[in-house]
Amino acid sequence: MLLINEYFHLHLATYQTGKTKFNRFLRLTEEFHCLLIIHGCVRISFIVMVVYVVEVAQPSLRAFFIAAIFPFFAFGLMARLYLHKTTILLPAIAVQIIAFGLALFAPESPYWLASRGQPEAAEKEFTWLRYGGDDEELAALLERAESNVDEPPLAVAFGAALAKVVFLYMGTDSVCRVFMSHLTYPIRFFRYDNTVEHEIFATSEPLRYMFMYPLVGSLVGVAVCRFVGRRIVYLGTILISLLIFYARIKYITFDMEMRRVRSAEFCYFESHMGTRQIVLLYPGEIFPTKLREVGVAISELMQFVLQFSDYKWIKLGSLWGSYSTWRSTLIPIGILLTALFMPETKDKTLIETENLGAKLVPVILPTPEIAEGLESDEEVGEEA
Repeated sequence: MLLINEYFHLHLATYQTGKTKFNRFLRLTEEFHCLLIIHGCVRISFIVMVVYVVEVAQPSLRAFFIAAIFPFFAFGLMARLYLHKTTILLPAIAVQIIAFGLALFAPESPYWLASRGQPEAAEKEFTWLRYGGDDEELAALLERAESNVDEPPLAVAFGAALAKVVFLYMGTDSVCRVFMSHLTYPIRFFRYDNTVEHEIFATSEPLRYMFMYPLVGSLVGVAVCRFVGRRIVYLGTILISLLIFYARIKYITFDMEMRRVRSAEFCYFESHMGTRQIVLLYPGEIFPTKLREVGVAISELMQFVLQFSDYKWIKLGSLWGSYSTWRSTLIPIGILLTALFMPETKDKTLIETENLGAKLVPVILPTPEIAEGLESDEEVGEEA
């Protein structure tokens, strides 16, 4: 009942047999911080399935899993509509309909088909999506399809998904997201191009440390909020968020694969309302970079409106309410500015950032061909 109350933000009566140590411990921790950690562990079992599907399953199947995982969101809206009569159920219904529609009628990703060694299917979907497409890009796609005939090992893919869930989601659900989720933001970006040697995090630290970060960070976050004060934690979060906005606008890079991974990351780890996955299912094949970012910003604003109008536990007079309001406002504004002024993706592996005062920035783990091209460009520039 405690988990249900916390998940749906209800105020149902909780039947208690007595003042047990567990209930006393929960009451002593401000705002049920320990309950949030337990809550994050429970939801990991659902999220790991979704992330695993994003890494392994076909793109059309991802929409089915999205539609299967977000009925929890819809059921929560229905429960609150019945109890409080203030929640609008239409966003949840729209999410379900669009997810199933994409699953039934949207084409497969040609890049995913190429990575699984299916050149005929990849050529067919590429031609359909690109209205004929570029001959050079199609030739590179077919060459990739012929060289990638083996799927990544099941254990490796599942282990990577589990590590990401534990590191990202549990660190976000607890108070330690101030330290662990925001400060380690660059570690989230890794390249996944369906090869075992590239299926790693963008960090040199051992994988076991990635499991330790959220666990230690959760305890540190609870201790800091308990003994130091929440104001210091929340003010620090605001400063860190501003630094992240600056880094995102100035240094962010994309390629076809990283856009897909980043979109899934936004969808499953940063959205609690389930309004953003609509525009992020096929970002690399259908939606241009800027259009996708505009969609993210619009859905962020939708999330803020729903949160502001319906979450009764937010008190605007408190520092936490002010932080939530400003963060929910700054995130869509920052993403929208990024979408408007960030240059479009160039050659799917490099991004032209001359208007940001930088040179061409390579993505993480560039292929040998890209590295050779960069070296040749540098040599030509030096000669000039």
